[in-house]
Amino acid sequence: MPRVVFAVTVAMTAQAFLRDQATALAARGWRVDIVCAPDDGTDSFVRLQDLVGVTIHPLAMERTLAPLSDLRAYRAWLRILHDLDPDVVIASTPKASLLALLAARRVGTPTRIFHVRGLRSEGLGGILGLLTRWSERAAIRASTDVLVDSPSLLDTIQRVGLLEPGQGRVLGDGSCCGVDVAWFRPPSPDEREQARSTFGLGHDDIAVGFIGRIAPDKGVRELVDAAINAHTEDPRIRLVLIGPREDSGELDAALDLIDRQAWAHRLPRTPDPRSAYWALDALALPSYREGF
Repeated sequence: MPRVVFAVTVAMTAQAFLRDQATALAARGWRVDIVCAPDDGTDSFVRLQDLVGVTIHPLAMERTLAPLSDLRAYRAWLRILHDLDPDVVIASTPKASLLALLAARRVGTPTRIFHVRGLRSEGLGGILGLLTRWSERAAIRASTDVLVDSPSLLDTIQRVGLLEPGQGRVLGDGSCCGVDVAWFRPPSPDEREQARSTFGLGHDDIAVGFIGRIAPDKGVRELVDAAINAHTEDPRIRLVLIGPREDSGELDAALDLIDRQAWAHRLPRTPDPRSAYWALDALALPSYREGF
């Protein structure tokens, strides 16, 4: 029976992108393991436990560069992969990809797939940017295959010299995990009204929203500034921000300002992003970088 290990830094990524893929492989006879940090500020790790035929392994990993912690995590990866002896390791997100693929190469895992969902180094400068680019290069060199979410991301990876022309493959026409179009469907009038009432939106309000990580490289500061300007011009404008905050205080002023506005709504997470999309009139994607 073949075995695959999925590696992601935080459980939220596995919850968002790997659930269906992992259970589908398990249903086809694969032994499936997911390794991720047990605590990322959400309930994702707990929710992963209900996956049928999938074993979840907790392994603390820091998303930022942390030499001592990273060394401990690398040693833990060596132990996990030695014990599981997988046929395939599929790694995504920067830190998990670096540690898991280096460890997989060390223990001799035959197929090591780096699934690139985005280039973290694109949003960084200085020494941190150089170190992050080095880690991306190291993960690519430790892999046997590189899968990329979109043609534009593959072009970028080749342009910056991480891959040679002709190397790397795009999944289908481009996707991180596919979209369930039966679930993410247009709402009925009643569903839309109920979704809008969740955010206190009136019939004439114009709701602009963002759903994702609340972080500087997602363009959140710029979105807040734009929303304030737009609301000044048209008081019907409403802003909806949904997602976990991930910054070191850079967004304090912007978020404090928006939290004082009665026409703005901010939530750390939502159990049903579909209903949030249903409530919006416009979706804003001001991110400086995206894989797909």
